[in-house]
Amino acid sequence: VCSAASTGRTVEVGLEIPAVERASIEPFLASEGGSSDIEALTASEFWTREYQDGRSSQAMLDLLGRLRELRTAGLPVDVFPFDLDPSQDSADRDKGMADNIATHVRAHPRTLTMVLTGEVHAWKTRGAPWKAEFLPMGWHIAEAGLPVRSLGRATPKGAAWICTGATADSCGIRQTGATEPLPSGRTAGVELLPGPTARGYAGLYATPGLTASPP
Repeated sequence: VCSAASTGRTVEVGLEIPAVERASIEPFLASEGGSSDIEALTASEFWTREYQDGRSSQAMLDLLGRLRELRTAGLPVDVFPFDLDPSQDSADRDKGMADNIATHVRAHPRTLTMVLTGEVHAWKTRGAPWKAEFLPMGWHIAEAGLPVRSLGRATPKGAAWICTGATADSCGIRQTGATEPLPSGRTAGVELLPGPTARGYAGLYATPGLTASPP
């Protein structure tokens, strides 16, 4: 985001946070980022709910803080949350999130949109091990006629905050295995692949490490 915005191009950053949270995200991005500003941002049910699945982690808060700094520095960066609101039917959450993203992209046709989401949502091919007819968010966005490049992760062994069930006691730090490395062997950065992967990834995004972030 920083690299693209530094060229003068406006970047819309989509985050897997309920869309209703935009009412608190916008004031935070325009604030000085002090303790009272952080308290106002994180006072909602999304940040304080018992079931913490990683979307409201310290790392996500840090990311919003970094995006606020980019805005303060004068870079053309905006943030839009695209997840369903708690009151919405989540039976087909991936399609709902895809619709929200597509609507936002069409409303900002001259900007670059970058979206951070769980890797299953980023798949562009139909089907999953647990449901043959599953249609991920990435598939729905492509079906909507929008040009989309999805990136898988290239990370070493590490840890992540993962929920294995529907209750709060199922959430915690889990060890994770290494994924496919970048073709060049580099341990950081983005590289496009000669062709899409089995899940439709056009490229990989690498980080040199992977550590779990608590709520």
